[in-house]
Amino acid sequence: DAAACVLVNGLRSNAPDAFLASVIAPRIVTALETLARTAVRGQRCDARWAGPWPDLLDEEGRDAVRRAARVLLRAQLKGALLTDDRALLKAFAQHAAAWKASLGSEWKPFITQDVLKTLVDAAKTLEICDDEDYQRWQVVDASRVVASIGVRGDDVAAVVKGALGPRFVTTLRASLIAEAWAEAGCLYCAWRDRLLSDDGLPSLPEAASNAAVEVLTCGLDLISLSLDDPAMLARAPLPPLASLTFEAARQKTTVVEQPAPPQQRKAWRPALDASGFAVFADVVQRFAAENDVLYAPKPNRTHDGKQLYAFGRATIYLDRNVTFVKRGDGYVPVALEDLLAQDA
Repeated sequence: DAAACVLVNGLRSNAPDAFLASVIAPRIVTALETLARTAVRGQRCDARWAGPWPDLLDEEGRDAVRRAARVLLRAQLKGALLTDDRALLKAFAQHAAAWKASLGSEWKPFITQDVLKTLVDAAKTLEICDDEDYQRWQVVDASRVVASIGVRGDDVAAVVKGALGPRFVTTLRASLIAEAWAEAGCLYCAWRDRLLSDDGLPSLPEAASNAAVEVLTCGLDLISLSLDDPAMLARAPLPPLASLTFEAARQKTTVVEQPAPPQQRKAWRPALDASGFAVFADVVQRFAAENDVLYAPKPNRTHDGKQLYAFGRATIYLDRNVTFVKRGDGYVPVALEDLLAQDA
């Protein structure tokens, strides 16, 4: 095929050859379309032989071949997502990289539209289970592979956070509510290792790695809450991450906001009691907010008639401007700073 390209290039005149436009271009397009129909079923394909032809064709033929190549590459990625054969993913990445120069202007829409839509669609049907040997990892693995062909790190991060993250979080939460502790632990560890381990696949880009850590941290928060109070986990609303979509996650990474002019912060003033002293509960709430720690009352939970609160992973109550934290079977006084250090 390379020799044929050289021959035809030598025979052609300065004007586009009618033979190339009317005979060669349609046959190349037909061949690529035929390969696409087999590639989408997970069969191996290699159409690098067609790579040199777009430069030999007129504009119409060149565009037709490039569109057909995009269809083929997307079909190859879909086929690679049907099984857990990493070799198919690596073959797709090599094939796509070989077509980068030949696709010309079609390359950008391929990596910003075709690849991402294929991954997001596949994530919707991703089979998630607690047993790593039976978990289908192809979409997770593909998220790592596509970065090697030029997909932006922010776009991969949107796939991890907006397509994979919600599936993982909702599945983990369901396991915890069912009190299937071992299964939940296995599920978390398997996803952590698959997303972040150095196991022969390219590592996630920095932005996507940060998104993976955010997803896994959400999972850890659910696990901590379930161990402290399973009933509260069932009553609590789903984490915001569970309802996130790829489009919303991607928009957050692509919209550049102009920095707002600095605003002067109003001095915080706690509520005062009848004697003019600061209400201690208001002080604790402010302290928790400034240190990004969960602070909320535990419904129908009291100790000696005093309301119990969740302060991060700890259980506390307030009595006469003193914080008491649960230790073993009893409660002991503790300073807020020490409580914060223990929760870290």
